[in-house]
Amino acid sequence: MTKPTLVESNEIFIIDYNKLVNIKHEIEPNNEVKKIAKDLREAFQYKKAVFLVNHTISKEDENKVYSLIRKFSALPNPIKEKYKSIINTGYHGYTSQQSERINKDGLIEFKESYNIIGYNRYLPDEEISEFSKTINTITEKLLNISNILLQLFAISLELSLDSFLPYHENMFDHLLNRTTFRILNYPPVNRPSSHFSDIIRCGEHTDYGTFSLIMQDSEGGLEIVASDGKWRRVGHIPGAMLILTAFLFEVLTSGKYKATLHRVIVPEEEEVRNKSRNSIAFFVTSDEKSVIKPLFPTPEMEVKEYITGEYLMEKLNEIKL
Repeated sequence: MTKPTLVESNEIFIIDYNKLVNIKHEIEPNNEVKKIAKDLREAFQYKKAVFLVNHTISKEDENKVYSLIRKFSALPNPIKEKYKSIINTGYHGYTSQQSERINKDGLIEFKESYNIIGYNRYLPDEEISEFSKTINTITEKLLNISNILLQLFAISLELSLDSFLPYHENMFDHLLNRTTFRILNYPPVNRPSSHFSDIIRCGEHTDYGTFSLIMQDSEGGLEIVASDGKWRRVGHIPGAMLILTAFLFEVLTSGKYKATLHRVIVPEEEEVRNKSRNSIAFFVTSDEKSVIKPLFPTPEMEVKEYITGEYLMEKLNEIKL
C-alpha cells in the first residue's frame, strides 16, 4: 500500500500570496506577515512541503507553458538539437533525455527540458510562434514573486526587509545572473514496476542557488525527505507552487534554512507512470559575482565563501554526460 503523500497527510504549510503583496511598500512588516514568516521558518525546520497559492499565475498561463514543452518535445530530433544546451550558451537551451545525471548513482534519468536563462535569448519561435511571448509574460510574474519571497525569508530571520535583495539585483539578466526558467517533460514509463529499478525521473539532489519555485501538472513522483528522514511523495495541489530552498541559501543563512533534498521517482501506480508529467521550475540564484558566506557565523563553524557564478558553473558541468 502506497504511503499517503504529504498533501494527503496535511504535512504541509500553505502561504497565501495575497497576504504578502504589500510587503515591498512597507517599512515595517505587519503582524500578519511576521506570523507567516515565523511559520515559514518552522515549516522548513520540520521539513514540511511549503506551497504558495494565489500567486498571480493563472491556470491558463500555467497550461500554456506545459503546452510549449509538449510541442517542443514532439519536434523532430534534428530541430531540437538546433537549440541544444551547451557550455558556450551557459547551458541555455534544450537538454535531451539521458544527457544529464544529477546524481552519480548510476540511475538513468528519463526527462527532457528547456532552460531559459535571461531575456532575448535564442528560442524556438520559428517552430512555436508563442514561445517567447508566453515565457516572458510568466517570467515577469515569477520575478515579482521571487522578490516578495526574498523579503519574507529576511523577515523570518529578523533581518531588514531588503537584506537579500542586493544579492539578487540582476535576476534574469543572463550576463549578470543565472536565474533559470526551466520547463520539463517527463515521458511515460511503459514498463512493469519490476523493471524500472535502474531508472528515475530525476535523481536525488538539492538545488544549487537560493530557492526554486516548482509547478506541476499532476502528481508524478516528486519526493522530499520529510521530518522522519524518509522519502515522502509531496502530492499535488492544482495551481499551487512548491518552494524548495537551495544550497547557497543554506550557506548564506548559516544553515538556518537547510537545502531541500528532493528527487522525482518513477511512480509505482501504473496509471501515474504511464502518462507524462510536465513541470515548471524557476531556479532563483544570486548574481554571478555575489560572494556568499554565512551571515550568522559561530566560533565552531567552518566559514567557506562561494562566488555564485563559479560555483553554479562547476555544478552544471558536473551533471552533463
